[in-house]
Amino acid sequence: MLNPEENVLAEWFVDNRYTEVDSRSFYREIFPDGLFDVRDAKTPDVGRGLVQTIQKPTKKDDNQFQAVGKTITIYDDLTELYQTIDDSVKLYEQYQRKGVADRVQILTCTNGCSYMGHECLAENVYMMSAMIIEIDDIIYDENGMSGVYCYNPIGLKNMLNQMRPIEMPRSGKIRPAVYPTPTYIVCSGSGMHLYYIFQEPLRINKKYFPKHYEAVDLYKKCFMGTLWRSKTITEKPVEIQGIAQRYRCVGSPTKTGSVARAFQIGDKVSLKYINSFRNNLKYEDESHRFQECPELSEIVNTAPGTARPYKKKTYPPTGNLGKGAYT
Repeated sequence: MLNPEENVLAEWFVDNRYTEVDSRSFYREIFPDGLFDVRDAKTPDVGRGLVQTIQKPTKKDDNQFQAVGKTITIYDDLTELYQTIDDSVKLYEQYQRKGVADRVQILTCTNGCSYMGHECLAENVYMMSAMIIEIDDIIYDENGMSGVYCYNPIGLKNMLNQMRPIEMPRSGKIRPAVYPTPTYIVCSGSGMHLYYIFQEPLRINKKYFPKHYEAVDLYKKCFMGTLWRSKTITEKPVEIQGIAQRYRCVGSPTKTGSVARAFQIGDKVSLKYINSFRNNLKYEDESHRFQECPELSEIVNTAPGTARPYKKKTYPPTGNLGKGAYT
């Protein structure tokens, strides 16, 4: 059986009295009633969610297990999402009983977006309810203790201290938050995902609203790059992901035999709130040039007309996930 308590990062949140949220409450807040289309309705201008399950061998040379994946459409009542999460737990526990769970990775993932179509492509993203930032390999110090609570995530503490106002000990002055406070933090195993749920979903279709899409995408890259460059949070080399990236679902198995768990940290965010931190965020691109974080303007349902053609890409059975999703 999966053991939630083996998610030691999640246990730190429990020990520090943060409120844990179950997967059904968590996803209902991200995907409110009416965001997705009703099953079989095909309503114009209403998208659907997508959840992807991937199974692959832990070691590439293990021929007993093949890399396979499937994408499932999510409708308004979220039944397909909940069922997919439950099925992933059952599948993992089946491998546990056979004694081969350490030889297989099971990844069930989604993001905070709705899609037009049934493929997990960035070009199909229609609305975005939540921006998700991943932080992997949090710095920690065992502090000479033993047992589960030896886990002292100093990288997490440093990050949270930069996301809230702090009274300076000598001057007594209040230092404002450096980074925005997430709505939720999901402990995914060796890392965590910061969820910023917007007060109103953003329409950012890449085909018809390319400037909106590019602005939000660059904001996320600037934010993620800034956090990863901070040597007080993680020492892992910088990884950058766009807004279409998908992440391990709350309630699904982690690669260490535990469960991804969610904790409430703050409130839903507005564009005004998000914009107030943009001067603190920068992104170094592949050419080692720093990109300034853009201001996110009010994103409205304007008439299409700025579409640009794109060449359809093909992907392996496991989809177009970045490697960071496997943490």
